[in-house]
Amino acid sequence: MSTYGTHVVKVIAKAEGFRDSDPTEVSILNKPLVAYDGENTAVVVTNILSGITAYDLYIDSTLAKSYTHDGSVVSSISIDLTEFSLDSDITYDLQVKVTVGADTFESDIIQTAKILGVSGLYDSATTLTRTDNAVGLSYAFDSSTGAISSDFDNEFPYNEMERVTMDGNVMVKVPAMYFRIGTDSDGNITDVAVAKVVIGSGDWYHTDEFYYGAYNGTVSSNVLKSTSGTAPTGNINIAQARSYATANGTGYQQLDLYHKTIMNFLWWIEFADKNSQSLFPMTFTAKQNTGGTDSLTTPSGFLPSTYRFRWHYIEDYVGNMREFLDGVYYNYYASADASIYGNGYSTHNQLSYTPNMNDGCIASYGWDSNNPFLCMPKTLVSNSNYDTYFCDRGALTTNTTRIYYVGESYDTHSSAPYGVSYVSNYSAANYIAIFGARLLYCPA
Repeated sequence: MSTYGTHVVKVIAKAEGFRDSDPTEVSILNKPLVAYDGENTAVVVTNILSGITAYDLYIDSTLAKSYTHDGSVVSSISIDLTEFSLDSDITYDLQVKVTVGADTFESDIIQTAKILGVSGLYDSATTLTRTDNAVGLSYAFDSSTGAISSDFDNEFPYNEMERVTMDGNVMVKVPAMYFRIGTDSDGNITDVAVAKVVIGSGDWYHTDEFYYGAYNGTVSSNVLKSTSGTAPTGNINIAQARSYATANGTGYQQLDLYHKTIMNFLWWIEFADKNSQSLFPMTFTAKQNTGGTDSLTTPSGFLPSTYRFRWHYIEDYVGNMREFLDGVYYNYYASADASIYGNGYSTHNQLSYTPNMNDGCIASYGWDSNNPFLCMPKTLVSNSNYDTYFCDRGALTTNTTRIYYVGESYDTHSSAPYGVSYVSNYSAANYIAIFGARLLYCPA
C-alpha cells in the first residue's frame, strides 16, 4: 500500500476446481514499524513511504525529539537512543510518529528492557559466562544466616516471582516472559537469555504466566496440595499424582517438562553455574516436612545446618523428594498439552533428538524449535566423578512403559549426580517412597 492509514480491501478465495468465494472486506492498517537494532541502542523505523517530512520520537507518551526527513528517501531510519540517558532499571514505552503532509501516523509501541543471559551451556567447564545485561551481576551467600543476597532479586523476571495463596495452595507466580535461545549446528543449546519483551535479533520464544508449587506436594483427601508444615507424599505413581493435582480444579496439573525447562533456564541465568551441588550440598538424610525454610528472610536462602534451601520462595527446588516430570515418555515423546498427559507416548510428538547413550553425565540439552521448552539431555558423556558439564546424571533407559522424574531426594542427599539437571526414568506403574509430585497452576 502506497499510503499510511486504514485501507479496506476485498478478499476472494480462489482454488483450482472450485468456485471463487464471495468477496469479504478486510481492514488493514498500514503504518511505520519500529524495532531495536542488533545492539539495542537504537530504534529502527521501517516501512518508510515517500512523502515523510518529519518524524518524532516519543518516550512514555512525551515528545523526546523531533527530526526532519527528506520525503524522497524511503530507506529505514535509525534513531540513536544513547543520547537520552535512559535508566536501565526502568521500562520505557517508545513510539515513533511520522508526518506526511498535514497527517500524522503512529507506529506501535515497543518497550525498553534488560536482557539477562548466559553462554557456555555446551562447554565442559561447569561455570557459565554472563551475557548482555547480566554481565556484572552476582550473588552472595551468608554462611551464618543462610541468606542469599542476589542482584537478580531486583531484575525481571525474578523480581516478579512472589508467593500467592490460591485454593488453599501456596504457589509462586512466574510471569510471562521471552527467552532467546542459542544453539549450535547440531541443535545443542549453547546460550539462553530472558527479557520482558523481544529486544534485538536472535530466536525469541514466549512463555505464559504460570504458578509453581512453593512446596513438595502433599496429598490430602485425594488432592495434591502445596502447603507448609506437612509431610510430602511419596509411594504414589505418576497417574495418581496427575489425578490428585487436577482434583484442585481447572488449570491445575503436576510438574511437567515444559515448565521445568523454563525454571532451569532461570536457575542457570541467575547462578551462572551448572554444578548445582557445589552451591547447595544438601546433607539431611531423612524426609523433611514442608515449611522448613519459612524462617528465611530473603527470597532465596538455605538452612546452614542442612543446606536445605529455597529459591525465589520455592522450597526444595531440588531436594527432599524426587518429583514426577509429566509430559515426556520413554524415547523422548513429549508434549506441553496437559490435556493429553497420561494418554500414552503415541499421543505426543517425538523430539528431533535422542541421547547418545543411555546413562551418563549430562553434557548438553537439545532444542527442538517445533517443540520449544521441551528440552531433554541430548549428549551424555562417561564421567564417573560427575565434575564436568552439568555434573548431573541422565539415566535414560528406553522402554515404552517409562516415565521421567527429576530432583534429589533425602536418601541420596549430597551424592554428586543429583542436582538441578538430574533426570531419570522408571516404570510408570511403580510406587516408591522417595517419588512425589509438585503442583502447578496454568491460567487458561
